[in-house]
Amino acid sequence: MNFPAKGAFAFLFVIIFFTCCSSTNRKDDNNKPLKSYAHFIFGKKSVYSDPLEIQSVACYGGNLICLLGDRNYQKQKLVVLDSSYHHLYGVEEKLNEMPFEYLFSARDTVFLISGHKFYYLSPGFVLKRSHSLNQTRATLLEDSSYSIYGGCAGEFGGSIFFQDKKKLYSYPATCPTQVLKNKNTYLICNNLRHMNGTVGFIQIADPTKLYLLPDIKPILQNWWVRVDSIYKNYNNIHLPGVSEYFDTSGIISLLTFTNKDEIYSILNVKSKYMIAIHDNKRLIIIDSISINNNKRSHLDRFLVSHMGDKFVCGYNYMCYDSLPPKGTLQHPTSTQSGLIVVEGDKILFLDFEDLKNK
Repeated sequence: MNFPAKGAFAFLFVIIFFTCCSSTNRKDDNNKPLKSYAHFIFGKKSVYSDPLEIQSVACYGGNLICLLGDRNYQKQKLVVLDSSYHHLYGVEEKLNEMPFEYLFSARDTVFLISGHKFYYLSPGFVLKRSHSLNQTRATLLEDSSYSIYGGCAGEFGGSIFFQDKKKLYSYPATCPTQVLKNKNTYLICNNLRHMNGTVGFIQIADPTKLYLLPDIKPILQNWWVRVDSIYKNYNNIHLPGVSEYFDTSGIISLLTFTNKDEIYSILNVKSKYMIAIHDNKRLIIIDSISINNNKRSHLDRFLVSHMGDKFVCGYNYMCYDSLPPKGTLQHPTSTQSGLIVVEGDKILFLDFEDLKNK
């Protein structure tokens, strides 16, 4: 059972719009008319940069902040892009005077960690020291009622946590990567990247109907594996207002977002991106886009952030020249990193390209 920096950067200032969805007379797998869905315009843009991977991304007002680094966390730098995806070089130079290892957002604030010190960005990209270390954690969503965060222990399970001012509620969820609130219902997107990957969604109408934990202090990410009444009945859990759907292997949901009160997901399926609409606890593919990569690639990791109507996913692919012989280990020949930005009806694929290839 699976439980589951001032650097040399330049833009290619060209966006290529290459497709648009149409819902005319579309039907689902049961030959029933498919409800109307958004007409998305897809764009592509390249950023030439040092060959570093995206380690985290955060929305800051209308801007994007990315922490880039190598796999050994020995070389890291911050990149700041404005709403038109132009570099804010002055801001980058100032922020990169200090080395940062981590970047995350919580309570609509961007936090940075250098050594054992916490900092946050105040208006105007002013860096200030934060002394509330024990009160700060990366959240997936915050509203007037809850701070929502996830826990992941890989194939050994995970949990979603809803914390209010006094209580902590939780439910088994294998590696939550994103939480949306739509029509007063919370939607949790789970992604397990073990083996070929597994995706699944959980709808929660009322978090107070979940398991009430005895303490709001940090606990095990998969705490429920130590509770026999839950662990031994994992596949038969039924709590009021909770429903699960599309628990599927071989697929990863890079980004889930709302548009005109409907929910959509950008799925990674081998060498393609699939755009799917959530329809009555099903995912129905409405379009697909081939990844512009002649090499075999494997999704290594991805990160999600959003603010208001802007949803952002940062991703890294491991690329290989060819398939390795069965049973052998092959090291990647290169990496491919980028951002997917959804804002309104536009979906922009922002590829980070090696400066040497410019």
